[in-house]
Amino acid sequence: MKQMNHILGIMIILISFSACQTDKNYKPNVTGVAGDVLVVIDDTIKASVAGELIRNMLTQPVLGLPQDEPIFNMIQTPQRAFPPYMKTLRNLIVIEVGSNQKNDTILFYNDYYAQSQAYISIKAKNTSELSTILKNNEVKIISFLLKAERTRGITYINQYPEQQIIKSIQAQWGISLTIPNSYKKNKGSDTFSWFSEEGPVQSLGIIIYAFDYVGEGSFSREHLLNKRDSVLMKNLPGAALGSYMTTEHEFPAVYKAFELDGIRCAELRGLWKTQGDLMGGPFISHAHYDKPNNRIIVTEGYVYSPEKPNKRNFMRQLESILYTYKPFEEPKK
Repeated sequence: MKQMNHILGIMIILISFSACQTDKNYKPNVTGVAGDVLVVIDDTIKASVAGELIRNMLTQPVLGLPQDEPIFNMIQTPQRAFPPYMKTLRNLIVIEVGSNQKNDTILFYNDYYAQSQAYISIKAKNTSELSTILKNNEVKIISFLLKAERTRGITYINQYPEQQIIKSIQAQWGISLTIPNSYKKNKGSDTFSWFSEEGPVQSLGIIIYAFDYVGEGSFSREHLLNKRDSVLMKNLPGAALGSYMTTEHEFPAVYKAFELDGIRCAELRGLWKTQGDLMGGPFISHAHYDKPNNRIIVTEGYVYSPEKPNKRNFMRQLESILYTYKPFEEPKK
């Protein structure tokens, strides 16, 4: 009887596995490391000008870091060496070139072979047309891949929220910002909040502050940096007596205006340093227009990791947190 039950159990597992494999709607989770992009490209195309274009595009330096790091880790393989197990990698670019291609096209897909996968299909009649496609769509390609990485980061953060910190942010600032449960609350005030994750080789921090909106100049690069330096000098001390965090102005911060869920925002990416000490690292800052309260709310993330030169992925973790920003509304009773 025991042997029969064992056989029945195996049969049930095999049937269930077979059902999952034959379910056309079933898609596995993505595989691979954050920041990796697999480019499926044949050797002759890889050696062409178009091949150089795609390499330069994907490995260009990330803005606002203390050392050069590529925007993506590019992996290449030809069509003949593209096995099924590689089709679930998180970011895929499949390039097909040949006279058999009817049209020159670039198509963007989400969840193509796997859940949360970013998949780009590029088809061209020759390498010259491929170069044209790449040049005309560089911003769109990079933005699509970066958004996919950020979305995965947000999904992960939402699985492990620190509810006590999140509620304190809602009460103090009237905003919703998802903070992971690996973060702890540091000393703050009624006008400044500071949270950090202290790891073995890195310290990641999130800070929040606000100031009055006084017109268009409130969103200028110079005004935001001046406010940043003023607030941090008063609220974020360094380890040495009298030291404090400030902006490293020798390397100009990169400025970008954008909208987040319909809310006007400005982004700064640059380097911070400690006045009176030797600490420093990269930061990313989002300034949000809080129109109902006629103010600007700043949410910012910073990295301190002197022993680990690569900081790109740490910064992307912080960026994912900043992109969870929303005005907080009390649930209706």
